[in-house]
Amino acid sequence: MGRRLPALHARPYAIALQGGAGAAWAADWTGFHRDLHACPAVVICALERYAINAGAALALASDLTVAGEGAVLTVGEAAIGMHAPMNLAWLRLRAPETVAAQLALGAGRMSGADLHRLGLAWALVPDGEVKDHARAASARMAGWPAGTLAGIKAALRRPVPEGGDIFDAVQARAGQGGAGPSRVARPSIRG
Repeated sequence: MGRRLPALHARPYAIALQGGAGAAWAADWTGFHRDLHACPAVVICALERYAINAGAALALASDLTVAGEGAVLTVGEAAIGMHAPMNLAWLRLRAPETVAAQLALGAGRMSGADLHRLGLAWALVPDGEVKDHARAASARMAGWPAGTLAGIKAALRRPVPEGGDIFDAVQARAGQGGAGPSRVARPSIRG
């Protein structure tokens, strides 16, 4: 992971995905997406304007998406005879099959409001506030206890073994904090 996404676990970073087709992140597109999936940091997408095909895969790769009201996401590969493997991978991880089908098979434009309604966008904000909202969320989360978000993200992605117990599967691992009753503040009872 460290090759393409260095030190993302340490603190929030903005990744500028610029530089054209020769950019290091584009040289191994599948590996880049694998690294995003393995990244312990919370990845927040500020979705402004258009995310089409490969851009849609990057938006879908994020853990939380802040979409502008005028934003549009299109998984349009089907309409041009392409398979869309990265979009399909992220949709399989993030959405029910019916939602994935609407995007991948329908190959139509999804507005920011549509993405929010379908649960693919965490927040829907006016277009001029997208970056500020995403930055504020990132700064707020960066102030939370170390390791908490990485532990929660790992638990959300941890598979439940066949016949396993969901409550066992989501338990915090060493160094990730816990939420047992001893850590929950008891309400004061006044008589």
